[in-house]
Amino acid sequence: MQERAPIRPGPVSLVVMALIVTACAGHGGSAFVSDYQAGRHAAALRGARSAALSSTGAARDEAALIAGLSAQALGDDASARAWLEPLLASRDRSVAARARAGLGLIAQRQGDHERAAALLAEASVALTGDDAARAALYAGQSLRALGRVEPAQREYRRAATLARSAEVRALAERRLGEGRFTIQVGAFTSRRNAERARRRADTSAAGLGLGPARVVVARRDGRAVYLVQVGEFATRADAVRARARLGPDAIVAAAPEQ
Repeated sequence: MQERAPIRPGPVSLVVMALIVTACAGHGGSAFVSDYQAGRHAAALRGARSAALSSTGAARDEAALIAGLSAQALGDDASARAWLEPLLASRDRSVAARARAGLGLIAQRQGDHERAAALLAEASVALTGDDAARAALYAGQSLRALGRVEPAQREYRRAATLARSAEVRALAERRLGEGRFTIQVGAFTSRRNAERARRRADTSAAGLGLGPARVVVARRDGRAVYLVQVGEFATRADAVRARARLGPDAIVAAAPEQ
């Protein structure tokens, strides 16, 4: 029987992609914009912070956005949130959407996939082109991490449709082909309980030709959750058929991404 614990697959394997700021009207020619787009995030953060503190209105919002996204790229989540959260109320729809996407990436990195999926999906609707496609891709990754395979596939399909570059479109199409499934027979907060369940599941799984059961360690809010899983299937239908033979407590879940 499954404990009442959050069910997550293993760590999400993220492709490193920047949310590129393509139109900051007030600072379009500034060095910190160029620094951000070139991946020089420390320099971008210094320049954008200085500009934000000496500007007002739209120009300040645009500089604050670069400061927040640069801090996010540098892994300074606390500073990134301090810059980005006020921008959710920006009158500039593009600035607000990019801030939402940056906050979504922070939530994803911290394992809060519910918040990440919501923020990134909302950002994708407000953005255009490759930026919208990237946000949809990341939303799909968080949905996959939550075991919501079909909604994740929808985000990947949106990303493939929205993408303008061949590179981003190819990534979305590759994600669409990664619809692997597994059968989850338990989720535990205790490793010992998970190992006990794995040994029990081994007997049933072996008799059904599904291979050995395994314990997959997932994380939520910094805490470990131990998932007992059996088999790997190319389609959901295959997994559903196998689940019927494992008992009523088994569920179909997304297989962990490699």
